[in-house]
Amino acid sequence: TNSSAFDQLVLTLAWDRVDIAKNHVFVYGQQLMVSSLEQAMLDALVMDRVDFVKLLIENGVSMHRFLTINRLEELYNTKQQPNNPTLLHLVRDIKQSHLPPNYKITLIDVGLVIEYLMGGTYRCNYTRKRFRIIYNNLHGSNRRSGRHPAGPGSHLRKNNESFSMQADKKEKTRHNHFIKTAQPYKPKLESSTEQNKKRSKEEIVDIDDPETRRFPYPFNELLVWAVLMKRQKMSLFFWQHGEENMAKALVACKLSRSMGYEAKKSDVVDDTSEELKEHS
Repeated sequence: TNSSAFDQLVLTLAWDRVDIAKNHVFVYGQQLMVSSLEQAMLDALVMDRVDFVKLLIENGVSMHRFLTINRLEELYNTKQQPNNPTLLHLVRDIKQSHLPPNYKITLIDVGLVIEYLMGGTYRCNYTRKRFRIIYNNLHGSNRRSGRHPAGPGSHLRKNNESFSMQADKKEKTRHNHFIKTAQPYKPKLESSTEQNKKRSKEEIVDIDDPETRRFPYPFNELLVWAVLMKRQKMSLFFWQHGEENMAKALVACKLSRSMGYEAKKSDVVDDTSEELKEHS
């Protein structure tokens, strides 16, 4: 046809014909811009096209470059099936507040949900101070989802931030208590000056560096997204890529089992609990 390579790719994606894409789009002489390939990757993830995700990676899409904070958040807010209604219920329960219509899930919300599902002392990167600094700087006081500071979602964000700050304080208190009780006679390993330098180094974030908007291990982030969104085939694909397969499998299993338990408690969900139990 006379249509561009990108238009052809969009059509094959809509038809779910990865064979046509291989034989007619990704051929010698066809030119596809990086931005076009990344848009196709986003569409493939939203539409749950595992074969297309694999094909795009094979044809040069860098997941490290592709997966930004904004894109991952967009993926968590997709309405395309399959998705997981339990996730929104968990966000509501953890916030202990009614969510406004068309509420946009934030990555900080997701972090709190992950910590709740994992239990124990597990700490998600999305709730850490460094990530919150980057996140708040990206979105400013007005989030791109359209919520305004004085709008219905503002008090939820404040509660969310205070919750995360309390978690920071508790973690530091637990750590200090452990050091005091486990090593009562051992001299301090680091002087207060060294500790202050270390702390200030952790808190310094170069906002202008585009790398701060990306993730060091994108396949891990996408595995957790696929598990929380109840996309089994996609979960398996991301588990097979990247690092620390055993650790990723344990986290995915724990998340699935915990969501199955939460879905069972919910009156709203029908077969989700059994489905999640089977996937785990």
